[in-house]
Amino acid sequence: MTHLLKKTVQHPTFTKTFFKGLMVSFGLCSVVYMYFLGTIIFNIINRKTIDQEARVLTSDIGTLELRYLSRTQELDLAYAQARGFVEPRELHFAQKVTTEKGLSFRTPDDF
Repeated sequence: MTHLLKKTVQHPTFTKTFFKGLMVSFGLCSVVYMYFLGTIIFNIINRKTIDQEARVLTSDIGTLELRYLSRTQELDLAYAQARGFVEPRELHFAQKVTTEKGLSFRTPDDF
């Protein structure tokens, strides 16, 4: 049996076929590795860009909040009336319409 195995392993076409298969699988693994490596690098670059944009937006939000707070100090009734504000004669509030039957295990008597 070992003699037959030695003959098969030493056969020239088997060795060439095995070597070609090994090289193809190595090349395929290299291509897949390069793809994943490139994807990881591009994701890192995109994440850094997004972090930088988030910092800029946070700064802009802080500036807008500061402007809002400074403007709320300037507003008073005389300014609002100069801009066209009119006091309402009557106040009307919206009411929530409830149904008698709700999703509950309680009966109306429990309330």
